[in-house]
Amino acid sequence: MGTEVISPVNPPNLVDIVPPQGANLVGVSVNAANIVDVLPPNGGNVVTLYVGIAGPTGPTGVTGPTGATGPTGATGPSGATGATGLTGATGSTGPIGATGSTGPTGVGATGATGPSGITGATGPTGVTGPTGVGVAGATGATGPTGIAGATGPAGATGLTGATGLTGATGLTGATGPTGLTGATGPTGATGATGLGYSGVSSTSTITIGTGIKTFTLTSSYAGAFITGDRIRSIHSDTPTYYMEGYANYVGGGTLIITVDFAVGSGSHNAWNFSIAGLIGATGPTGVTGPIGATGVVGPTGLTGATGPVGATGLTGATGPVGATGITGATGPTGLTGPDGATGPTGVGATGATGPTGSTGVTGPTGATGPSGVQVNADWNATTGIAQILNKPSLAAVATSGSASDLSTGTLADARLSSNVPLINAGNSFSAGQTITAAANTSALTASYSVTGANTTALLNLSGTWNTSGVATGLKLNITNTASGTGSRLFEFQTSSVPTLSLTPAKQLWLWNQRTDDANYERGFMRWNSNVLEIGTEAGGTGTARRLNLVSSESVDIYAGTTSRMASISVSQVTFFTSVNYRYYSGAGDPTTATSPFNNGAGTCAVYRNTTTGVVRLWVNNAGTMVSTILA
Repeated sequence: MGTEVISPVNPPNLVDIVPPQGANLVGVSVNAANIVDVLPPNGGNVVTLYVGIAGPTGPTGVTGPTGATGPTGATGPSGATGATGLTGATGSTGPIGATGSTGPTGVGATGATGPSGITGATGPTGVTGPTGVGVAGATGATGPTGIAGATGPAGATGLTGATGLTGATGLTGATGPTGLTGATGPTGATGATGLGYSGVSSTSTITIGTGIKTFTLTSSYAGAFITGDRIRSIHSDTPTYYMEGYANYVGGGTLIITVDFAVGSGSHNAWNFSIAGLIGATGPTGVTGPIGATGVVGPTGLTGATGPVGATGLTGATGPVGATGITGATGPTGLTGPDGATGPTGVGATGATGPTGSTGVTGPTGATGPSGVQVNADWNATTGIAQILNKPSLAAVATSGSASDLSTGTLADARLSSNVPLINAGNSFSAGQTITAAANTSALTASYSVTGANTTALLNLSGTWNTSGVATGLKLNITNTASGTGSRLFEFQTSSVPTLSLTPAKQLWLWNQRTDDANYERGFMRWNSNVLEIGTEAGGTGTARRLNLVSSESVDIYAGTTSRMASISVSQVTFFTSVNYRYYSGAGDPTTATSPFNNGAGTCAVYRNTTTGVVRLWVNNAGTMVSTILA
């Protein structure tokens, strides 16, 4: 047989409680319910039935202070199980006592355990709630009496009653006194010294510069260095030479550093290592200091080798046509050009012969005149019929036609035509003139003087262009079959001292002073191996002069017609993104013997070490090479 437990029902009506056959009905607690029938199971027992209205739950009592735990007493003999009483209301919890301050922890052996405190008295049982009053259900009709069955077997022993409520835990006893502090134990042995940063070295041959540097460590000792440390590798013999960077790898006797900052130059094989501080943020730009006095102009350096000619830039778009300027005053009429060659005679059909006119009337015949005398006159005859009477006196040239017979008089006396130019007089030419001079003579030599406030020009040329062709105002064409060095296509002079010259070698010279071709000072613009050069030069007793580019605004530098490379103004120099910077390069770092630093102290240039790939700005500082890294 089993045991059927019916849970409390609240608040519906409990109409029938019918446990399964063969089960015991142990306990039923019904709150505020109507019980109609309680039927014991067939062969079972109804042990306890609690009926009543459950009282309200009392307030929780204040929890009292926990007493010291007393010693566990010996287990007494189990008493007979009493009937389970009704659960009383829970008492209010007593207030929690304040926690005492923790005493100092004793050091030393643990003291003996103090005696257990007395078990506190069990708290009073809560007041039992009032018994509920159940409403009695109506009595059902009495059923017919059944046939008496056979007497059943003796029922099984009833179940043991429920255990009674556990009493409240007694108060915790007081804490025993703290034991005496134990003696201090002996000091432990000193631990092994940890790894440090000293004593780490390498004899690897490394060139000072930026980039990845791999060191083989002496005795494979790396100390406390780990990957990610910022490390300074110091040249043992010259501590002012060093490299800094982050460690990419530390282990197996190898230290690999990516160097981003270096001081010094050359290759070295003695290195020590230390921890390097992190690079701080860039500080604010300091106030610009006053501009120093202009230093003495140094001697002009040697002209560097001409670089290769860059590719020709794209031709820029044609700019808009400017507005037509004001028409200038009409110049004087130029000389009449030479008459053009006579064109070919036109060939046309001969016109038809007109009709012959009618013959006029014949006039009367006149009287016959006297017969004439035929005479052949002779200018030089002095007698006879051939003599010319009353003839004028003429110079011999008039009859001989020979210029050698013109011994007296002038051309004016001969009443020459007005179209013939006169010597020592102003002449106007209406046709082109051609002068073919004899060898080694000037084709045209002119000299004049201006006095007073006169402003007359030595050579006054004017003309008018009204043509779609490519016109030339003044043209000088020299066939240079052979000429000496320094020959000039033209030269302007003041008091016999040249001021501006142009040579057949495409050099324009603006003279500052000139004694002769070996002693001079001049500016130049010239072509040199397809490169246009602008500068100054001196020879012999001449002094080298400085070249200044002067602008009232800014100076822009272009490559091609549209690619601006740099702009120079009063306050700054701006380089644009299309610039490809040119630098010197070579295996290893430069020395004072490396070009261009062999030009002497003060030489400065950007130099790329092709072995390490590092680009630095180097300066020959009075025979010592110093640099700063650029890339």
